[in-house]
This record gives sequence, structure tokens and C-alpha cells, in this order.
Amino acid sequence: MTKPYLAILVGFPASGKSTLTKKILKEHSKKHPEQEITVVSRDQLGGSIKDWLPLIDYLLSENVSVIVDNTHLTKASREAYIQIAKKRTISITAHYLETTIEDCQIRYLYRTWNKYQDLFLTTPLPKDPNVYPPAVFFKARKDLEIPTTQEGFDSVEITKGSLPKFDKVHFPNKALFMDIDGTLRETEHLPLKYPTEPSQVQMIRDVKTVMRPTLQKYIDDGYLLFGISNQSGIAKGSVTENMVTQCMNRTKELLHLPTPFRNFPISFCPHRPAPIQCYCRKPQIGLPMYYILSQNVNPNQSIFIGDNTSDKTTAERLGMKFIYTKDFWIKPSTK
Repeated sequence: MTKPYLAILVGFPASGKSTLTKKILKEHSKKHPEQEITVVSRDQLGGSIKDWLPLIDYLLSENVSVIVDNTHLTKASREAYIQIAKKRTISITAHYLETTIEDCQIRYLYRTWNKYQDLFLTTPLPKDPNVYPPAVFFKARKDLEIPTTQEGFDSVEITKGSLPKFDKVHFPNKALFMDIDGTLRETEHLPLKYPTEPSQVQMIRDVKTVMRPTLQKYIDDGYLLFGISNQSGIAKGSVTENMVTQCMNRTKELLHLPTPFRNFPISFCPHRPAPIQCYCRKPQIGLPMYYILSQNVNPNQSIFIGDNTSDKTTAERLGMKFIYTKDFWIKPSTK
């Protein structure tokens, strides 16, 4: 009789553990079709590790191999499983999903949208253990202790995490994502470096000869237009959300693009810069992800225009081409 074995998944939240579990199950059915295997998951059972241990021990005693699906980021959280394996003289493998929390956030937002058609960027989170704030990712990165055989595992298998596929069939559109202050609007002369009322809105280049013709080229080439902006002045109390909206409307009014682009969407993050408590403040990717998912935009075919590092980082995390503002607004040739 083939001995059962124990497999422990190790990885950040939203790292792709469920997908890896399916892969392990498939491989098991090929190699050991005669032996039963089951998955013990926190999502299904709730509770904590100590609550699952008696069940896992019982399943192994019945010659059932077990995959434990949880984050298991620390040595302490994995020790009890290693002790069970030693007691029963069976093999135990750690399956480590190697990825970054930035990539995990993309997977997290993708699956949240698929479930709720919402990303809850500025609204309360639902009562769902699979919907959580970014602090969960930051803590996970801090806690991570990569599993090793020295720890007691018979083997450690490393799998590279993969991002959701933004294929051209389901994500056929392309877009121009634009930062606002320092990209569409001139703000360096303002006391707070952003307008607090519509009368302060000033475009960064000449609209008639530079800005409108440049944007028209992208419109003619099939690009959608979206504005993405950090507006922490709302949280600081230096400007109201209503006034920010009025300033954004004034920005679009001054551009005076052709219909239907005249009123292109602009989304802004109202939260403080630090500590990061949201998915929407750049370089977090929540705001562009909202348009990617709601408007079927392919990030790999899209462009982000911005004036600083946070804009560039946002683009890079999503696989977008990035163009600095200074290189974007070039007066079209009159030849």
C-alpha cells in the first residue's frame, strides 16, 4: 500500500494557491490513482491550524494524502504539520509560491471584481474573508520565512506565481491613462501644488496647438482616455471632494475634446499618502485596475502618461508602456 503524504502550501494571500492546489491534485491522480487525496482549506473549515490538526492526523491514518491550503508564511505556522509527518513517518512537502505582493494585489483585485463587480476602493469592504485591505499584504511580506528542508520538510518545491491573463478576446480595448496634476494641469505655481477651486485650473501646455492635437492622435488610433489622480488634500482637509470634482470638470472643459471624449472619466484617490491604507493611491494599482476590468482594457496594449516615479511604477506593475509628461506633449509637425 502506498503511504499517504502531506503537502503544505506556502504563499502570500492571492498568490494563486487555489490554482496550484488543482495542479497538485491532477498530478496526484496520474501518479497515484489508487490513493485518495483531499484538501484541507481555511476557506472551507474556518478556524485556525490547531483546529485542523486532529482532522489531518485522522485522514493520514486512513491512508488519505492531504494538501493544506493556507498561507503558512512562518516556520511557527508550519511546525505542527512537520511533527505530524514525523510521527507517522510520511513525507511532507512545502509548495512555495514565489511572487511579489504587488502581483498578488493584481490577482486580488481581479478576483474581487469577478465576484462583486466592484473593487471597494473608497467604500466599506464586504464581510468576506477573501476581501481585505492592503495592510494584509504588507504584513505578509514582513512575516514571510521561505520554507527549507533544514526546517524539516522532505522537499521544497518552488512555483512561480502567474498573473491573470489579459487576452485580446476578453480585453480588446486599449487606453491612454493620464495623471492629472503635472501632466494635464500646471500646478507648480500653486501654494498647495494642486488647485483647490476651478479658477486655479491651468493647462500644462497650449491646448489648441499641443494638447488637443496630441490627444486626438490617440483617439483616432482607438485609444480610450482615463484620468488617474492622487488627491490627498481631501483627507488633509485642504480641499473638499466636491471641489476636486469641480476642478476635474474644469480640466475637461478646458481641453474641450470631441464627443464622446469631452467628458472622459477621471478617478481620484482621496486618501492620505501614509500609512498606505488603500489600493487606489498611486503607485497602488486600484484605479487603473477599475477601468481595466470594467471597460475590458488590455494593460499590455495601453499607455500611462505621468510626471513622477509613482506614475511610472503604477504603469510597470500593470505591464503598461510609460511616457513621461515632458516627452508626451510635443507640438505636432505642421509639415
